Amino acid sequence: MTAAVAGFALFALLVTMAPGPDTLLVLRNCVRGGRRTGAATAVGAAVGSLAWAVAAAVGLAAALQRWDAAFTIVRLAGAAYLVVLGGQALWAHRRSAAAERPDTGPGPRDSPDP
Repeated sequence: MTAAVAGFALFALLVTMAPGPDTLLVLRNCVRGGRRTGAATAVGAAVGSLAWAVAAAVGLAAALQRWDAAFTIVRLAGAAYLVVLGGQALWAHRRSAAAERPDTGPGPRDSPDP
């Protein structure tokens, strides 16, 4: 049992240290928002990885694999979260595009005839 836990801990450490999508997300947020935003993203990614490793260690991953209803709930909650994030990104893009558009005033068709 101890060897299995030690092996899992080593594997979780190696997988967590390997560069992946979270590394690219941290780099993107550093470039866009600065050091503070990048650090917050890095901490969030690390906490998420740690939470998943702990959940897997206590058997939650195995329970979700065997209990279809729980897996469906977690999957739908994750999908809803991604939809919310996508909506926020689209809304922010729309607002920034509207703010960048200059106000040209009335055009030739909008002005009254003399």
